[in-house]
Amino acid sequence: MHFVVDIRQLKKIESVADGLKAIQRTKPHLNAGWMVVVGNLSAPLGLFADLVCMFTRIPYRRFDTLAEALTFLKEIDGSLATVL
Repeated sequence: MHFVVDIRQLKKIESVADGLKAIQRTKPHLNAGWMVVVGNLSAPLGLFADLVCMFTRIPYRRFDTLAEALTFLKEIDGSLATVL
């Protein structure tokens, strides 16, 4: 199970500390695959995304466009080639 997170409209995170606390209490799903983030991140938001994936141990990559993200997912997961 892969996740595509579109943050192109995200402007700010209300509480980074609260977000990190919630993430620490959450265990990743056994079938969790890649988390792919779409959109340019400011330095603080990029750091937050890095920390989220570090704490959850979910591999992730960031891309500027949805097309780039989907191409990446198709390359790493052959079962998606016919779906996306």
